[in-house]
Amino acid sequence: MKKLLGVVAAAAAGYVAGVLFAPKSGEETRKDLQVKKDELEQKAAAKKEQAKEVLDESTEKVKKGVTQISDEAADFSKKASTSASRISKEATTIGAQAKRSLGRAADTATKTTKDVSESVNKLR
Repeated sequence: MKKLLGVVAAAAAGYVAGVLFAPKSGEETRKDLQVKKDELEQKAAAKKEQAKEVLDESTEKVKKGVTQISDEAADFSKKASTSASRISKEATTIGAQAKRSLGRAADTATKTTKDVSESVNKLR
């Protein structure tokens, strides 16, 4: 942006110097300067309007993107929460099944130990 302003300032200075040394009357020179000033003001106003349009468009796109990201994050969070809940329930179920299975295995081991002990006692 600074380079653009520098180029515009240099062009304006060159134009003014050229006009000042041109073989025209003061009134003609002032009219020419006024015309060029008006043209530059119109161009500046047009560029300002373009910049405002780009800013507005960009702002709208950013807002849309933020909304979309927020919606996707909320959806992901909901799915993750549901999955975590399912995993927790399944882990609880598997834990209860493991406890029952280990209990039966312990009972079987105790019974087997008792049976073997009785058999050994018969041999004595």
